[in-house]
Amino acid sequence: MDKMNVNPFFVILGLVLVFLLFRKFRTSIFYKFHGKLDEMDVRLNLLTESIEEKKKVLDRLPHRCRKISFLFNISQQLIELYDPDEVFKLLISGLKNLFPGAANILLFTLRKKTDSLILESSFKGKDAVIEEKQGDILDKWVLKHNHSLLVKELKSDFRFDYNKVIPFIKRGMASFIASPLSLGEKVIGVVRAESRELAAFSMEDLRILRSICDLGAVVLERANLFKRTQELAIKDSLTGLFLKNYFFERLDEEINRAHTKGADIGLLMVDIDDFKKINDTYGHVVGDLVLKKLTKVLREVIGNAGNVISRFGGEEFVIFFVECNRGRLLSIAEQIRCLTQEAVITFRRRRVRFTVSLGVSFYPQDARDGIELVDKADKRLYKAKAEGKNRVCFS
Repeated sequence: MDKMNVNPFFVILGLVLVFLLFRKFRTSIFYKFHGKLDEMDVRLNLLTESIEEKKKVLDRLPHRCRKISFLFNISQQLIELYDPDEVFKLLISGLKNLFPGAANILLFTLRKKTDSLILESSFKGKDAVIEEKQGDILDKWVLKHNHSLLVKELKSDFRFDYNKVIPFIKRGMASFIASPLSLGEKVIGVVRAESRELAAFSMEDLRILRSICDLGAVVLERANLFKRTQELAIKDSLTGLFLKNYFFERLDEEINRAHTKGADIGLLMVDIDDFKKINDTYGHVVGDLVLKKLTKVLREVIGNAGNVISRFGGEEFVIFFVECNRGRLLSIAEQIRCLTQEAVITFRRRRVRFTVSLGVSFYPQDARDGIELVDKADKRLYKAKAEGKNRVCFS
């Protein structure tokens, strides 16, 4: 059989066509799979970012769990407190643990009479001196707006002139969080945490602070109400002085303490001279003013160094002094007498003056218990009245 003659031209042409078809097919496949690869690469990047975000959340989760657990524990402790001072201490202690990076934490309460803040409790870093005892412009902003405040960088915050911010000027503080202690529209205080570091606090920190402050405000309001209720039971509504029953309880406690220590206790009975005549002449309104004036004199002279003043009944007052010798007590009694004699009450353009008589007794020289000690001073008081009034009787 004869071999077929193949034209070389057609062979070359066929090879060229096959090459061109292969190249076109390869290019089509390349673009097709390249697009798939790009799509897979984008999806891979998105998955990687998602994994990184979830990893960050998981990394923060133990910290958040600790904060949630701490919030639960501090709330349980707060609701058991009825003393405002204990509430202040627990709030500061809790915030110190929650914000270990805070250089200082300050708690202010609002004084309604003066409409001003006063520093009630604080955590202060080493060598820190807090000069803004009545708050700063940051605290007053929170007070005015009844709103939480986050300042990540004071110098960049357009709301405040950093040259007028005392903690920045005096202590170099750069970032802050603050929250009102409020019940709805009623603001009872402000809490502020501060740091020298920029952006030391986050929005999450601010939310946590606000949560604690909201709970703290409720507990403080209850504690203040409880305290006022207790005071109503032991204090005179007109003068604000302790009532007789509470006075005897405290006197017995101090006598027991003095007996153990071998210390002395001095006691004063004070009575307004001719008080009935004052009421009859000027009316009971002036009589009340006289009682309040004498209360003011007694508080100014006696202070709060463990001594107790009581309205004993009507126009009569009684005071005991712990660890007080005879000379000091007689000096105090004479000071009360002189200041009262100089006091003037102006009512409807009339100037009213009054005097007091005083009886003095001592433990253990004059008596062995509280009732006997008061009785001895009372007898000396009436002796002072019988001898002419406006005098001190001590024997």
